[in-house]
Amino acid sequence: MSHQPFETWLLSDEQLDEEKRKDLEAHLNKCESCRELSTALENVRETFTDDITPAPQPGFVYRWHQRLSVARQQRQQRKMWLLTLGLFGVASLILLSIFLLNMNSINWFYEFGQVFANFGRFANRINQFVNIIKSLTNQFPILIPIMIILGVGSISAQIVLIVTWISSMVRLYRPSHEGVTVR
Repeated sequence: MSHQPFETWLLSDEQLDEEKRKDLEAHLNKCESCRELSTALENVRETFTDDITPAPQPGFVYRWHQRLSVARQQRQQRKMWLLTLGLFGVASLILLSIFLLNMNSINWFYEFGQVFANFGRFANRINQFVNIIKSLTNQFPILIPIMIILGVGSISAQIVLIVTWISSMVRLYRPSHEGVTVR
């Protein structure tokens, strides 16, 4: 049995006139293979014409933005660490090269003696400072509370500066949250 022009009519998208449509229906009633082809084509057309687009899960955009933000933060943190380690490495190389260049010109006995001399000078200066404080407190007893207040104040200021520095370093190396609310 000849399947032409019926297969061509089935596969084309053009509209058939009344006579061709009746001939095609008559042929489909008689021919099993053309009927299967027609059914398969109808199934394919239905599949392609169904506009069922899957909807994203609830909260998809929020989760996507959160992952994007986390990835950016990790990338920024990695860059900061690499920069810090790179600068530390360069400084170490410079100091090591300076040391190696000057290693032959160093008189080790002289340098060892200088360490002891510097320690002696430092101890002498501390002793002089303590003697000055003792003489001032003997001459002016009111200076004792003032010195205590100034000492506590300066130590407190130093502690505040150290805590501020540490917290700023922690914030610098901790990733920032760009538009992400932490729960």
